[in-house]
Amino acid sequence: MPRATGATTASSSSLQGTSFYFIDIIYISVGGRQLSIGQSVFQTAGTIIDSGTVITRLFFGVHRDERRVSDDERVPDKYTNITIPTISFTFGGNLKVDLDLSEIFVAVNSTIACLAFAGNRDASDVGIFGNTQQKTLEVVYDVVGGKLGFDTSGCN
Repeated sequence: MPRATGATTASSSSLQGTSFYFIDIIYISVGGRQLSIGQSVFQTAGTIIDSGTVITRLFFGVHRDERRVSDDERVPDKYTNITIPTISFTFGGNLKVDLDLSEIFVAVNSTIACLAFAGNRDASDVGIFGNTQQKTLEVVYDVVGGKLGFDTSGCN
C-alpha cells in the first residue's frame, strides 16, 4: 500500500541564478504527533525540494532542544530491538508523506546510524527537502501545472 500518492503545489523560482522548486511544508509529525513548529518557521525563507542535497535541512529555532538526545537518553548497548517512530511530512494540498526508515537515518556502520536531518543556522536560510528523504518516492514534476507529485508504489 502506498505511503503517499498525490500532489502538492510547487512553484518554480530562481534563487541565485539557478531554478529550484519551492514546496509548502504544513507540518511534521513524529510518531503520529504533530511537532509544535510554527508555520512561519517553514514560510520565512521557504523550502525547496532538491535531489542534489543529501539530507533535509530545516530551521528549528527554539525547538532545537526537542531534537537533542542527552547521554541519559541514548539507547543502552543491551537493547537489540528499537522501535523508530514514523516521521511524516504534510505538504500543501494536505498531502501526507510517511518517511521510510531508510529516509530517516543514514547508516555509518553496522552499529551507528545518524539522523538524516540537519538544522539551518538561521530562519532566513532556505529549507531543503533532500534526496535521502526522497529515496523511496517517485517524484513527478508537473512544470506547466505548477504541481509536484509523490508516489511510493514505484515502477512495476
